[in-house]
Amino acid sequence: MKNLFEGLGYKPDIVENGLLVIEKLRNQAYDLIFMDVQMPEMDGLDTTRFIMGKMNLAKKPAIIAMTAFALEGDKEKCLEAGMDDYISKPFMIEEIISKIKKWGPKPEPKEEVQPEVKAVGEKVVLNKAVLDHLREISPENSSEFLREVVNMFLQQAPVIVNEIFQHCKEKRYQEMGHAAHKLKGSSVNLGAVALGEICRDIEISGRDNKVLSCDDLLKDLQSVFDQTALELRKSI
Repeated sequence: MKNLFEGLGYKPDIVENGLLVIEKLRNQAYDLIFMDVQMPEMDGLDTTRFIMGKMNLAKKPAIIAMTAFALEGDKEKCLEAGMDDYISKPFMIEEIISKIKKWGPKPEPKEEVQPEVKAVGEKVVLNKAVLDHLREISPENSSEFLREVVNMFLQQAPVIVNEIFQHCKEKRYQEMGHAAHKLKGSSVNLGAVALGEICRDIEISGRDNKVLSCDDLLKDLQSVFDQTALELRKSI
């Protein structure tokens, strides 16, 4: 976790005890806290209640709950305790980025430029403007951060591609669509346009329980992923 946040350009204070979180806040202001719900002595919910209800801070930090549990009502408990948002483990790096962009300090606005895209034939494979935006999140460690994000995606995506294929073979089309939806989100966050589009089509087919040729699906999906992986590796 420490390497992840350092890759984002932050130097995090990592503590695993609610009492230490409170002590840190008494000595230093923080913009954003990722609060583990399960901590010894004082858990994340009680810690948040103390921060929001009893600490007279000049600036209250945004607090994001992090929990290994995803039971019904967990999110509501976190929000009732005073937390601003919620993320469940295991999480993908895109989720961390999304929460930091939503709740963290806002960067100075920059003049928009025409997106640069990487195409193979007539098919747009990679929107490099999205990668440039990821670099801007961590200007001091842009190369290291982008490499970590891309490598994580390249490790996770083939697993999901295989899940999609297996669900298709077993005629579990709803599950196939859910897996495609997950890969679509990760693809869009990296500017992988073509991969996101084919995942969207698979997601729609899954939602509609449309019978597909699984071998053709795998061939097309694998081909687009291979092109995407090649372009991503060139970009880091």
